[in-house]
Amino acid sequence: MKRVSRSAVTYPRKRAVTACQICRLRKTKCDNNRPSCSFCLSSGRVCVYDDSQVDQSKFDPASLAILSQINVVLSELNTVSSKLDGTSASNGGKRVIANPYSLNAAPGVTNMEHVLAWPIYDDVEGIRSLTYDYREHDDKLLETPMLMDVVDRTKVPELVQQFFHYVHTKNPICNVRVTEHYANEISQTGFGWNFESCIILLICALGAIAGPAKSEQDRLIATAYFVEARKRIAFVKHNTLQAAQCYFFCGMFRMYNIQPVIAWQEFHQACLILRTFLLMKDDNSDGSKVNGQSEPKSERRSSTTRHGYTMSVEQRLFWSSLKSETELSLELCFPTSGLANIKYPDLFPSPPTEEEGEIDEKAWFFYLTELMLRRTTDNVINAFYCCEPSEWLTTPTRDLIDSVKVFEGRLEDCKKSIASSLQFHYGATPGDELTYVTKGRFVDAYEYLYRPLVYCAMHGSPDPALRPYVDKYVYYVTTWSDTLADVHRHHGTWYYIRFICRVMVVLMGLVKAQVLDRLPVDLDTLMTRCNLLLSRWEGESPDLSAIKDILNTLWMTVSEQSLSPETVRSNPSSV
Repeated sequence: MKRVSRSAVTYPRKRAVTACQICRLRKTKCDNNRPSCSFCLSSGRVCVYDDSQVDQSKFDPASLAILSQINVVLSELNTVSSKLDGTSASNGGKRVIANPYSLNAAPGVTNMEHVLAWPIYDDVEGIRSLTYDYREHDDKLLETPMLMDVVDRTKVPELVQQFFHYVHTKNPICNVRVTEHYANEISQTGFGWNFESCIILLICALGAIAGPAKSEQDRLIATAYFVEARKRIAFVKHNTLQAAQCYFFCGMFRMYNIQPVIAWQEFHQACLILRTFLLMKDDNSDGSKVNGQSEPKSERRSSTTRHGYTMSVEQRLFWSSLKSETELSLELCFPTSGLANIKYPDLFPSPPTEEEGEIDEKAWFFYLTELMLRRTTDNVINAFYCCEPSEWLTTPTRDLIDSVKVFEGRLEDCKKSIASSLQFHYGATPGDELTYVTKGRFVDAYEYLYRPLVYCAMHGSPDPALRPYVDKYVYYVTTWSDTLADVHRHHGTWYYIRFICRVMVVLMGLVKAQVLDRLPVDLDTLMTRCNLLLSRWEGESPDLSAIKDILNTLWMTVSEQSLSPETVRSNPSSV
């Protein structure tokens, strides 16, 4: 198995007169010392100049290629946002452009509920709200009768390894060696009432439920470990990285159980704790004490605490928590914690240190790609969705298309830059989960990107310039149709189902508005597959049952307008 290379890479440096990124964020004078300015050196922070970007000795060439594409995407955002901002202002609207270097997409008109509010569906009866009080439904998980002997300490090492295989590869927020040490100790001595036992119980819960072909019995076993962990979370010191890590894993477990609202509460709590922790750390930046002794500031950020929290663990916990909260806030239209407004000095997470244990190379590339695509998608959302859809109609079509083209180029560059082990073809089904999820992230970004033009084609006057982008939308969003029935329980199951249903609503709107004269797949077949998928999962989340009813109501209104399918998909580059 390939591992991330830690070999040093040297690069020529040029003297710059501009401040480092941290001093620019702080708006303070920078002395431009290399490789680290005086402030970064004294505070133990990673000093980053624009001509060096990151501490490149920590990254292998493939990681550097991914990070360079992030910088290209971010540099283009200001141009696109400024253009759209000026157009919106001329129409009396307002836009809020978030910090492009963070993961910060403000909840707007992005989710399925807002698509259902499009004027094309004004004459359809039976569309109802998807807003529920999930608490009664979600709390049933903790009411399941359990026997304490289900929690078996001898199974801990096995469950921890399952966690590393199925969960840690996607969110590497813990120290592998420290976690294995805790697991071995607990397997011999049993569980206590402390952080170590709480975190291992959560990891065991995730290890028991994660992976394909899991039974209901596996889910009950996972729930037993989770319930025991929740009893101990009060014993974890608040406003610490340990507490944030526990709540993050709680949020992940809730997502595995299709409990989005309570998952948001858990992720939100993790972000609030991180925000407080970082603010408190900044307040103590003049020095700290360990065991009554003053600790040098330059050592404090690089040292490993007794719980294994290196700076790279902190970085990954920060970005994973922020990413998870952002994604749920977009779908649920819930407020965010404000963690994105923290001027976090480390723009990218560093690979695990040798002390933590190595991570699989492909998994690390996947994690960087996830962050890159989340940033890119958030930038698309902040550029196009911080307004009502009606403003898309009042924006000149050419301006919208020009802005879309910029992001198209960035997404194409992003795809070229990802590691070879994660490369895929849109017309084919990837053979492994990480590549499959990567493909889904790109498709999601394209769906957000082309949707404003699809709206204009549905509701505005006919414009031939829009048709190629409608075709591109249909091409990309239907690439999932061949694997629709193969969805198993994982962290993103709920997101995936919501994405599919949102896309179905848009496709039926295109048929209803008579924008399309052909479809790349049979819409009737897609509807059948969606019903099968929703029937499988509707008992676990109340919104999925409501979505199923709504989709069938819409289908009744458009089924007679269903069009003959075009059996061969066209490549979007040719439309």
